[in-house]
Amino acid sequence: GSLPHPNVFGGFLFVCLFLGIVSGEGFFTQALKLKERFFKNVGASWNRLFLWFHTFVYYGGLIALTFGIFFSFSRSAWLAFAFAFCGLFAYQNNIELRKRIILVVLTFLFAAIVWHQPFLSRIWSEERLEQVSDTERLASYRVAENLLADFWLIGTGPGASTHAHFMFLEPHLQVWNYQPAHNIFLVSWLEWGIVSFLLFLILITSTARLAWQRKNPLVFLFVGLLIVGLFDHYLLTLPSGLLLFFFVIGLSGESLHSS
Repeated sequence: GSLPHPNVFGGFLFVCLFLGIVSGEGFFTQALKLKERFFKNVGASWNRLFLWFHTFVYYGGLIALTFGIFFSFSRSAWLAFAFAFCGLFAYQNNIELRKRIILVVLTFLFAAIVWHQPFLSRIWSEERLEQVSDTERLASYRVAENLLADFWLIGTGPGASTHAHFMFLEPHLQVWNYQPAHNIFLVSWLEWGIVSFLLFLILITSTARLAWQRKNPLVFLFVGLLIVGLFDHYLLTLPSGLLLFFFVIGLSGESLHSS
């Protein structure tokens, strides 16, 4: 699609699926209002057809999003999926919401059983692609550690960590080997400096703390996205990732204020 990497695709689908799960009641409430407004005088059979159609669209959408997350083969999205929905299931007493969580979890498990070979290959890093990915991640952490020794105070500048890697550490690598650290916390400290990094931590912790104190279920979405950020850099280095990350922060803040 229009996204630059399957991991970004998996992150977007994770956010969409979570929001779809928690907004189920609102979806059907709006469907009933629409029916009362435009189909008030139709027969009972048409009313049933209208409700069946909306039920099919809603639950079909949840299943499609779940399959999308699975086939993105993004391990960070899978981990966020597992944490967010296990936490939401334990936290919420809403029976209907729990049924929706069970549906998407069973859908994911069904896909994992049917396509178990590529699933297990991603989990255990058995194939060359997974091994290369793990090696590059570890190498990016070591590069960030070495650069932080010189740039911990003021940073390299936004988006300039790869240029610093080229200039000060390894100037003879192929261009595609220069990558940011696969961790948003390392990226923020290395590129923004210690002051901006501390402000970033304050933003994250205050958002999560307020969401938890006010019993906002979006806290699990936010923390799930932070789990993605522990293993990927795109939330701070790509335009699509920045939009996704601060969309979730803004949505959580709006939800908090409105509650």
